[in-house]
Amino acid sequence: ITSLDTSAFESCTALTSVDLSPLTKLKKTYYSFRDCTSLKEIIFPEGMTIIDEGSFLNCSALQSLYLPDSLEKIVKNAFEGCTSIEFISIGKNLRLSDPNFSTVIFNSPSLKRITFREGRESLDGYALVAISSPVSVEVPASVNVVSGNTFFNYNTMTITFAGDCPKTESEKWYGNVIVRYNPDMVGWDNCDWSAEKGTLTLEPIE
Repeated sequence: ITSLDTSAFESCTALTSVDLSPLTKLKKTYYSFRDCTSLKEIIFPEGMTIIDEGSFLNCSALQSLYLPDSLEKIVKNAFEGCTSIEFISIGKNLRLSDPNFSTVIFNSPSLKRITFREGRESLDGYALVAISSPVSVEVPASVNVVSGNTFFNYNTMTITFAGDCPKTESEKWYGNVIVRYNPDMVGWDNCDWSAEKGTLTLEPIE
């Protein structure tokens, strides 16, 4: 199976769990699970590279997302109306630089935690701009470059860096951000990041 027909499982309101993991060649999922309002769990296949438009539109019971390392793109409206998502784990290859990316995935008012997994080397663009609730963000040691606009957001955000102080395209950040770091890692002792608008606080992890 390489595709699910448009609206294949639309409005299956008793469906609570979907395991797509055997479908390693899955490419097309247009509106496949739209309005599955009881869906709480999705297991994506490693090998899937795109989540299409409207795939999980209005899956309002969905609580968490573990996105595979193979995933490269999420198309508009894929998770719109998924108002109960609290946790998202993001693999190393998902592109973040699309200006509309954040509105595609991070627009749940319930969102509390975002984890970027080991292997990702950079955080780009306005990746977290559309977050509408206070969140904690975990950044792996593999990340060595951060765009100054990545965390452009005026909701309070706490970001924990596991590794050395990354290079940044701009030392001026936008938003209300608390940056937590391990003082034993390289570069944090002379980090001069600051907020051009909003507040930025550097906080060592004890």
